[in-house]
Amino acid sequence: MVYLKTHVYNLDITIRDIEVSDINTLTNYWHNNDSDYLRTLGVDLTKLASEAETRQRFMSSIPDEGRSRDRATFVVLSGKDIMAYTNLHIKSVEEVYVHFHVLRLSPRQRAIAYRLFPSMIRIFFDSFAIAKLTMQTALANQRINYFLQEFGLCPKQSYISMPDGLARPGLFNVYEISREFLTRLETQRSLFCGAFSEFTI
Repeated sequence: MVYLKTHVYNLDITIRDIEVSDINTLTNYWHNNDSDYLRTLGVDLTKLASEAETRQRFMSSIPDEGRSRDRATFVVLSGKDIMAYTNLHIKSVEEVYVHFHVLRLSPRQRAIAYRLFPSMIRIFFDSFAIAKLTMQTALANQRINYFLQEFGLCPKQSYISMPDGLARPGLFNVYEISREFLTRLETQRSLFCGAFSEFTI
């Protein structure tokens, strides 16, 4: 399903569900990327499954009418090329983890991600009966922390021994986004949140 078609910085942008044709690109991001780069994102490489298992995990997040999913993946296309993807791990209405991955880290791609962030959050809440979203970001991943705090999201800092996804144990900034926060995000200009605030939206 296509959720959004728009034009940003002279590029045609589409957000849609993952399709079988996307799986090679997404699998290659994890298995053919520089391991040092993945470590800078806080990835625990020992948690990375085999290539076949990664493919199967992406396959399991492809929508199938009538089947409930505990995982969902959305891709962001620039023309026909995947520039980013995001996935949800749905454990319950109150416990939903979201992960964002930009495949091309150019200034333009980061600017596009900033423009699309509110729309992406709206798609999550419109697509699933969930109460809130949670993001766990490693302290060392300064780009994503700055990005989220620019939207007024304020983290709680916590040590997590078993973080969601492929992250390694450690100190994390934990962000929560509620439906109420989304309404504010769409109607007001957000103020930057100072780092290490104890207030959580």
